[in-house]
Amino acid sequence: MVELATLFGLAETLAIIIGVIIALHQLRDIKQTREIELETRQIQFCWQALERVHNTEFITRMLEILYQQDFKDYEEWREKYGPDTNTDAYAYFYHVTSTFQGLGYLVQSKVLELEALSKHIRPRSIIFLWEKIEPIVKVHRERLNPTAYDSFEYLANELRALLDQRTVQARTHTE
Repeated sequence: MVELATLFGLAETLAIIIGVIIALHQLRDIKQTREIELETRQIQFCWQALERVHNTEFITRMLEILYQQDFKDYEEWREKYGPDTNTDAYAYFYHVTSTFQGLGYLVQSKVLELEALSKHIRPRSIIFLWEKIEPIVKVHRERLNPTAYDSFEYLANELRALLDQRTVQARTHTE
């Protein structure tokens, strides 16, 4: 009888151990599945963000700001392109800058890798755009919102640093 009870106890212990092992394998599989799902969602989200800057309308709006809007300072910009005088130009400005603000936030949050983003956009155009609107942003920050366009600025600075790094690497590689 003692041997039978011991045998049942061992069988019970073995069943518990096997159950724990199976549960651990299932948890590992669930974790791997969730990681794959998360990565897939991030890729889809990033692709959607990139699609926003790869359409003719967006590019036209950005080019208008870069090459057709002419201003010396915030006051002149506001007179020519502000919401009170030129709603289309202001809408273009808002659309383009908020898009780069969003992309900058994705880079800051590590949802989108800067290196990957730089392969799908024109980094110099974004830097040039930032430099053009920076005087407007400075006044906007002083008067309305101290953190206005902070992620756009972050994106431009990070892209500038990335291009500088690539230049140094290219020079080092050719020497």
